Amino acid sequence: SKLQDSMPADSLELVEKLLTKELGSTWREHIQLDPGPVLGSATIAQVHKATFRLPKDGGVQEIQGVVKVQHAHVEEKLLVDIRASVLVGRLMTSLMPHMFSDVGATIQDTAAMSKAELDFRMEARNQEMARARIQEAGLDITVP
Repeated sequence: SKLQDSMPADSLELVEKLLTKELGSTWREHIQLDPGPVLGSATIAQVHKATFRLPKDGGVQEIQGVVKVQHAHVEEKLLVDIRASVLVGRLMTSLMPHMFSDVGATIQDTAAMSKAELDFRMEARNQEMARARIQEAGLDITVP
């Protein structure tokens, strides 16, 4: 796979299909994507400007924010790369253990970090923890 910080962006139509698949058909009731260009697109995901409709005091509050959307099929492709790296590491270690004794551990660590990058639910949990800490601190910052 090609690692870059400015990958071509998926189309808005594809992004909307991905959001429907992940969030259900009613996601547009809560999130409005800006139809303009993406704010950024990297290896795993792209970021879109968005308006969030959040419940507040019996009504709805609209706030500006961003939505990070994983590229279509990136997870499958990255998992193939990870498995291939693990196999190559095992092969190198078995053929030349004196030269590559620690390559297996390095590849395993890299694989674990790469898999974590794919887990947007973990990222959401971290965001929820940040929201709780911000509220505890009494700061006037909205974390959707």
